[in-house]
Amino acid sequence: MTFFKRKVVFISKQVKLMKSYIIFLLLFIVLSCKKSNVENFESDLVSASGDNFEEILEIPNTQQPASVRDVEDKITQKLIKNGGLEFESIDIKKDYKTITGLLSASGAYIENENQNRTYGKINYELTIRVPAVYYDTLYQAMVGVVKKIDKKYSQVQDVTEQYYDLETRIKNKKVLETRYLKLLDRASEIKDILEVEKKISDVRVEVEKMEGKLRYLKKKIGFSTIQLSFYQWVPTGENEILKDSFFSKLWNAFKTGWNGLLSFIVVLISIWPFILIAFGITYGIIRLRKGIKNKRKNNL
Repeated sequence: MTFFKRKVVFISKQVKLMKSYIIFLLLFIVLSCKKSNVENFESDLVSASGDNFEEILEIPNTQQPASVRDVEDKITQKLIKNGGLEFESIDIKKDYKTITGLLSASGAYIENENQNRTYGKINYELTIRVPAVYYDTLYQAMVGVVKKIDKKYSQVQDVTEQYYDLETRIKNKKVLETRYLKLLDRASEIKDILEVEKKISDVRVEVEKMEGKLRYLKKKIGFSTIQLSFYQWVPTGENEILKDSFFSKLWNAFKTGWNGLLSFIVVLISIWPFILIAFGITYGIIRLRKGIKNKRKNNL
C-alpha cells in the first residue's frame, strides 16, 4: 500500500511539471509572435520612409516596366515664351488702339497698363498675356504695327525636365502617403500611431508645396508674356519753354516761401510756453539791472 502511494505522488509531480512546461511554452510562443509583429511593423515603416522608395515607381507585378521609347513618346516639350518691344510712335493713340484691337482675336488680355506724361513726352507701358499657341502670331502682328523699333527681343525657356520631375516627385510622394496610411491602420500602440501620423503630415506638406510650384509652372507655360513700351515726343514752342522754365519756377518759389512761413508760424505756436517763460526771464533781468543802476545813482 505504501508503494502504491509513492507511485501516485510521483505521477502527480510529473503531471504538474508537464503542465508548467506547457504553460511556459505557450507564453514563449505568444511573446515571440507579438515581437515578430512589432518588428514587421517597424521594418515596414523604415522601408516606407526610405530614400530609395521615392526613386521607384509602383509597377504591378503582372506588367512589365514601360520601355524607354514609350516613356519618351508620352513626354511633350514644355516651353515658356516671353517677348518684348520698345519703339517710338508717331501717333501714340492710334498705335494703342491698333495694338489693343489685336488682342481679342488671340484670346490675349492686358495684365498691367501704365500711362504717364512728362515734359515733351507721352509714354505707354503694357504687359500682355497671351495663350502660348497664339504667341508667335500676336508678336509678329505687333511688330508689323511698329514703324521705328528701339528694342526687340523674344526668348524661349525649356522647362520640360523641371515639369516632369515635379510630376514624378508628386506621384511618388502620394504613393508614399498611401503606404503610411496602410501602416497607420495596422498600428496599435500610441507611439507608432503618432510617429506614422507625423510622417503623413510631413509628406502632405511636401506634396502641397510641389503642387503649388507645378500650378505656377503650368500658368507660365500656358500663357506667354509680351512687354510693350512705346512713346511719342510732343513738340513745344519756344515761348512755352520760357514760360515753363521761368514762371513755373517763380510760382514754385512763391509757394515754397509761403509754405515755409506757415511752417514757422506753426512752430512758434507750438512752443509758446517757452517763449513766454523766456520773455518773463528777460523782462525780470532788465528790471533788475535798472534797479541796480538807480541805487548806484542815488548813492552817488
